[in-house]
Amino acid sequence: MSEIKTVDGLNVIGTIYVFTHGDKAADANPGMLYHGFCQVESLKPHLPPDPTTILCGTGRRHWDVAIALGLTTSSLTFTSVVGRPESSTEDGKIMLPNGIVIEFANYDLTGFKEALLALFNSLTSTVVICAGRPCLKYLGIKEAQSAAMYKITGNTVELVATAGGETGTTEV
Repeated sequence: MSEIKTVDGLNVIGTIYVFTHGDKAADANPGMLYHGFCQVESLKPHLPPDPTTILCGTGRRHWDVAIALGLTTSSLTFTSVVGRPESSTEDGKIMLPNGIVIEFANYDLTGFKEALLALFNSLTSTVVICAGRPCLKYLGIKEAQSAAMYKITGNTVELVATAGGETGTTEV
């Protein structure tokens, strides 16, 4: 059983497939760990054939999602709207790309949701996005999962698959 959420302000004409990164390192601008690559690689069967656009966040782990899915670097368009190099720490703080750790309260999220809605609502074809959970959390999907594939159409976001293999599960 899939999980479907409605998002106010979302009005996608095409179809967006968001692939979130798997397990990542605990350093500045972290890449995915080997297990994370395996997690995302297991989602490859859900990759749509011949997407017209492939967007990738600017963090190393977003790039790793593209590699795990077998996407070529020449086909990627990078944008910080879908993912940034900052990373959350286990204790709920934010690690900046330079390694400095700040309190979450000092991290300004103003405009992220609006930027995502504007981007998503402008997409009119089949789009693949290589990102992380924040891309979905800013839209109000609070329980967004790592190593998962979400399908966005109209005003809905559907959890289609996770690295655990079963649609709608949280197993990884």
